[in-house]
Amino acid sequence: MTTPDSHSDSSPEPAPLPARFNNKTAIVTGVNDRGIGAAIAMRLAREGARVAAFGLDEPTRTINRIAKTGRAMLWRKVDVRDSAAINAFVAEVAAELGTIDVLVNNAGIDLSAPLVESS
Repeated sequence: MTTPDSHSDSSPEPAPLPARFNNKTAIVTGVNDRGIGAAIAMRLAREGARVAAFGLDEPTRTINRIAKTGRAMLWRKVDVRDSAAINAFVAEVAAELGTIDVLVNNAGIDLSAPLVESS
């Protein structure tokens, strides 16, 4: 038995939401094509935010879904353990999108290996 992909690109987009974040810039960490980060980035975009995000795997599907809202998502490959890369990303976001109004610290740890084997 298979279940439908709830994040399919062909699924209809929900109705527009109030523009609570109109003209606001939001950074979301740990965004990929699945999970909470993608959902948060999508919701912020649907509510009018300029979304900047980073993670380890480019979220092509999420970027495309956000584009359908009429917005774009600035995304970069950044590891949360690299403070210099984070500082550079924040500077780029501020230069391109303006004042940063919202930070969603969503990045998590990868539990695909025992913790003692993780860096």
